[in-house]
Amino acid sequence: MKSSLRNWPRPALLAVVVWLTGIGLATPVQAQRALSAAGVQALLAPGATSRNATVPECIEVIKGDSTLLYYDLRYNLTPPACADIRRQTHVTDKGDFQGEARDYTIVTSKLRSRLHYEQGQRHGPYETYFANGQLAIRGAFTHGEPTGTWEFWYPSGKPQQTFEWTGKAAPRLRIVASWDSTGQPGVTNGNGLWQGIMPQLKRRYGGPVLNGLPQGIWESHALGTGKLLTTEVYEQGIFRGGKALDAPAGISARYKAHSLLEPQIDDPTAASDRVRLGMNCAAVRAELQRLNEQQQTNQAFRNMLIEPARPPVDAISCMHQLLDRLNQTNQRNQWENMIDGQEFTIRATVDDQGTLRLVDGQGGSGILTAVAQALNGMARWHPATADGKPMPGEVRFLIVKAGAQLSIRWRSELPTVRIPKPGSTGPG
Repeated sequence: MKSSLRNWPRPALLAVVVWLTGIGLATPVQAQRALSAAGVQALLAPGATSRNATVPECIEVIKGDSTLLYYDLRYNLTPPACADIRRQTHVTDKGDFQGEARDYTIVTSKLRSRLHYEQGQRHGPYETYFANGQLAIRGAFTHGEPTGTWEFWYPSGKPQQTFEWTGKAAPRLRIVASWDSTGQPGVTNGNGLWQGIMPQLKRRYGGPVLNGLPQGIWESHALGTGKLLTTEVYEQGIFRGGKALDAPAGISARYKAHSLLEPQIDDPTAASDRVRLGMNCAAVRAELQRLNEQQQTNQAFRNMLIEPARPPVDAISCMHQLLDRLNQTNQRNQWENMIDGQEFTIRATVDDQGTLRLVDGQGGSGILTAVAQALNGMARWHPATADGKPMPGEVRFLIVKAGAQLSIRWRSELPTVRIPKPGSTGPG
């Protein structure tokens, strides 16, 4: 993939090209730096309307084609005042990365990656580092494609695995060696048992390796429970088919189009090869505040003791009472003519005083009227509570015609609790 600034809308592109041409370089660079500083201040000012940053606010020319680019953690271009990553590299007058690029974590000034480009394509040595400064990955690219031997380490400095790229045709990757975090080998000289983690899916996966290639049955298991989720079959590294044991009902569990368990390389800098604008600093600040408030709200909700509404007496007695009241209404003929096994759901509210009130349901107006009459005047329920404070709640009744009788079941829903914003008190 080729990384370039040439694909920007023309006004932004012209701004970048003006900086990088040798014609009158000093004055445009000074003007651009001043514009960048003013732009950042404008973004931080109250009342800023646009959420997106602009290219000139995120790029600074040092000298000649030596350039600083500022990113967030997803490698979206971001103004320096709210950026997480600073890239120092060279950009040609065509807008292509050229030569060495170094990415630094701004808050610590530590190197996080070092890579090389040739005319916008990755070409040459590649390294990434953990936050503690330990080398994480070392490999190389040739004209945009990973090539040769790639080595991986744990944050402790112990080796994790070694891969070899075999080319563009499958199988592209050969597993040379692997170790667990304690240093115990899994694969040695291309033979053994390889295992990896899918962090986002919370799965452990892997299987046997023969001559550097997946062979036989590979599996994925849920982290924590160990539940088997996926199986796949390989022959000399070639994927032959798989089965998703957790596939939703109605969707075929078997698949052959492509593998889900083949070893993958997680390149933390891959997103930098496409140029995309992030939020401006005002929007970043607002988003951080929103996330912080949401986190506090979630924590408050987790700490809150919430109880649903419940009958004033034991549930069986209460349901018998409701059935008796239904049989006493003048709408009895409505369900005497119902088909055996027919059912309908009734939704009722329980206010903070424990009074039941019909909201809606199935079965026609006559049945709803009968239920409303039956609920009216019933003993007050115990209302739902949040940290002991009475709250409005909701109850659902399922009424079923069984021969000449009616049966009824109920379920009390948890109340909707509005957590106050930080600084206010009590649920509302």
